[in-house]
Amino acid sequence: FVLGSRVISAVKVRKIIKRGRTVESTDKCNIIVSDSNVQPFSWMNDVVLPNDPAILNDPVVVEHEKAHIAFGHSYELLIFDIITFVQWFNPAVWLMRRDMCAVHEFQVDAAVLEKGYDRKGYQYSLLNHAVGLKAIAIACGFKLNSLRDRIGMMNRPASSVKKVAKIIYIPLITLLVILIWARKNKYVDMGTGVLWATCNLGASHPEEAGSYYAWGETYEKE
Repeated sequence: FVLGSRVISAVKVRKIIKRGRTVESTDKCNIIVSDSNVQPFSWMNDVVLPNDPAILNDPVVVEHEKAHIAFGHSYELLIFDIITFVQWFNPAVWLMRRDMCAVHEFQVDAAVLEKGYDRKGYQYSLLNHAVGLKAIAIACGFKLNSLRDRIGMMNRPASSVKKVAKIIYIPLITLLVILIWARKNKYVDMGTGVLWATCNLGASHPEEAGSYYAWGETYEKE
């Protein structure tokens, strides 16, 4: 179901981009105007805008989507969707994906405001353009459900770069380590809720002795 929903979303994005009218094309991004009733969004190097004069004449909308492209958020979403296909049963994965999308929007909001746009005007643009239009799950765009948190974040003092990096990357690295560890270690279900390892600690095959430990201790002996 997860895989199918993302594939359908990706097909919809490609159709919208293919049927749209390209109004600007550079090495960094393409700006496409679509007749579909969708929120402004970006996918890879394409920025898609609905054929709405209020949106087309608002420069912060394009700046917002260009920032998504500059940060490479589409690629991060794609990688995390692949993780979600494998770990669809893990609630932590869904929570981390939600938080990653929120961090993406915080990054983009900060980048737009750093270019000198008025903070209040930008916030009103977010509210105006995120209401009444369809959002696409797989793409980066104006998300209505996170606007309250984003506006609150914009009104807070800026955090240090190290703190932001810790928020973004430490959970992702932790998740990847857990996934790698889970694939490496195999267990036998004893039928009573106990999972029994197929080999000793420190061994990779049942025939190997593995590491040596004293009773009750957790560090290896010679």
